[in-house]
Amino acid sequence: MMIKTILKISVLAVQSLSAQNVVTIPAGAWVSVRVNQQLSSERNQAGDSFTATLAEPIIANGIVVARRGQTVAGRVAETSKGGRIKGTSRLGIEIVELSLVDGQNIPVRTQLVESRAGTS
Repeated sequence: MMIKTILKISVLAVQSLSAQNVVTIPAGAWVSVRVNQQLSSERNQAGDSFTATLAEPIIANGIVVARRGQTVAGRVAETSKGGRIKGTSRLGIEIVELSLVDGQNIPVRTQLVESRAGTS
């Protein structure tokens, strides 16, 4: 399985603390990202890092906290090559850091969302 597309990832928890505001992106919110390099269950292993860009802005409490095109960092969470006996390939990814409009990079916890590719 190879990924180089727009993905939607469910946010578990994000909280940004600045001098004046606390902004929370609600759990269950979806974040769309475009992965910046190819990821493949053939080449990548769990723990490999990657970068992506936001495909849509993130708005929390009516405030744009991250603009379209801002960078996010992620890691490969799981891989399985699949095959005749094992079945289809699996590649799980998660976002671990997000760049905000004010220049902060904050840690993010996301939920692994499954997307299936057809068999070859």
